[in-house]
Amino acid sequence: MDLSSFEKKLFTSLEDFFTSHNFPFYPTPAQFRRSTVSGFDNVIFSFSPYQEALWVDVFFGNRFETVEQIAQQFLTNRLDFRPDANTLLTTIGRFRQRTYFHYKLKNQSDFDAACADITTFFVEKGFAFFELVGTLSELDSILNDFPEQRCAYVANATHRAFKGLIAARLAQNPRFEKLYDFYKKELADNYTDQPTQISFEKLHTFLQYYSHN
Repeated sequence: MDLSSFEKKLFTSLEDFFTSHNFPFYPTPAQFRRSTVSGFDNVIFSFSPYQEALWVDVFFGNRFETVEQIAQQFLTNRLDFRPDANTLLTTIGRFRQRTYFHYKLKNQSDFDAACADITTFFVEKGFAFFELVGTLSELDSILNDFPEQRCAYVANATHRAFKGLIAARLAQNPRFEKLYDFYKKELADNYTDQPTQISFEKLHTFLQYYSHN
């Protein structure tokens, strides 16, 4: 069974499950997605073909539309990527604290076991996660409570700085200016390129005068 047939079969096998939880399949981009008041929740599959098996990673997260509408003006993502950019994103493996976990599909038995594990995970943990992180105050907490620590749900430290500052402003976090100072220094300490550092300063100026209704 080649890569394309594995992909199609996996999506088909899981479609009824996710649709029953209000996550219909979106062919472009290929993912299960649920619209929310603030944006969307989604489940994304990444496929990596190897000689003896197909490795599958399952990503899940959400998008806060207001956060992304602001962030994408100051980040350098491709224009065609911006409408589908996630705010938070992790994998089943990282969520379980198994960083290098992948589903490795060699045969039908592997396929069936992967489908069973994916559905069990979302019933027991995944869907509850979406509800937990679905508010702006929780997003602010996730990104900004411990800015000195890596964020489990934003792998790119630069994006975390930009989106953390935006979330702080939208949530009216009283530590907004301190967070700006912290993230600005962190970007400099990490040798972030000068244009990105300038964009971060411009974002800060923009947010100082931004009114979120």
